[in-house]
Formats: sequence, structure tokens, C-alpha cells
Amino acid sequence: MGWDKGVDFESALKLILKNRAYAREFVRPRLLRAMNVALLQLINGLRISEALECYYKFLLTKERHITVRVRKSLDRYRVCIIPEIIDNTDIVLTRNLRPVTVSSIKTTIYKRLGVNTHSLRYAFINKLLASGVDVATVSKIVAHRKLDTLLTYVQEKRAREELEGLVKSVDKEVRRSLKA
Repeated sequence: MGWDKGVDFESALKLILKNRAYAREFVRPRLLRAMNVALLQLINGLRISEALECYYKFLLTKERHITVRVRKSLDRYRVCIIPEIIDNTDIVLTRNLRPVTVSSIKTTIYKRLGVNTHSLRYAFINKLLASGVDVATVSKIVAHRKLDTLLTYVQEKRAREELEGLVKSVDKEVRRSLKA
């Protein structure tokens, strides 16, 4: 699957928070902005351009529930929730930065986290699915236009996991029979 690089939600979150702490401690506002955008993407399941729009709107309004336009759509919107960890210090350090392109944010995130930004979106999706949230609800949260898009992804991922489990089981059986 091209867009799911197997990024673990918890590992990505820890790495983002570590980079945020570094950026705040050593006053690296551009890095802080990139990590905040990555955090928004990871915990809201946003596309990178949606996360960037959400962050800029937060800097302007200080609202914690931001409506952003769903990319790949002209007339659909979704909510992005800003966590309390992004606070006034973040606003002060990043509000006067020149606007950045999506490409530049992607590059920074890749350099610091070692993942493409869309993998953060799918780490969120995998987290929800592993927590037992049904596919239809996950599809609504991440604003997939068609449930089939997410179903295809989920079915392919689960099929791959089932196959891997089966091969491991057979391998274990073969090793056991060779020892006997």
C-alpha cells in the first residue's frame, strides 16, 4: 500500500513531542511550526494541507475547534481540534513567521521524523481501527468521500496481516515437525 508506511501512532507522537520540546527549548520557530502541523495531522487524521490551514487559523483566532476545507473537495469541510499542548508560547514563537509551503513542511517533517506526512494520517486511521472504531465512523472522521476508499485500504492491510500470520504459523509448525 503506497500511502501506509506502517508508521506507529505512539512512536510518531513521541518523536513529534521530542522535536517540539527541542524547538521550544532552543527557540527554533520554523521547526516548532512544522512539529505542530505534524501533531495536528497525526491526532486529527488530516491531510498535510488541512493541518497547515488549521494551524494558521489557530494562530489568528486562538480557537481550538477549527473548520478547514477538505482537500480534494470544493464544498466539504471538517473540524480540526487543537490540543492544549499547543499553547500561547507556540503562538508567540510562530505567529510572525513568513507563510510556508506545504512542500517545505513535508520536507522538514521527513527530515526530522523520517516519514512522509501522509503516513501520519494513516497512523491515525490505524490507531482508530485498532481501538475498535468502526470503518464507517473512521471514514467520516478523516473525511473520505467514499467509504470504499477506506474499506479497500483496511481490507488490503488486514489481508496482508492475515497472510503474514498464516505464514508464521506454518513456519512454526514446520520447525516443530523438523525437531521431532
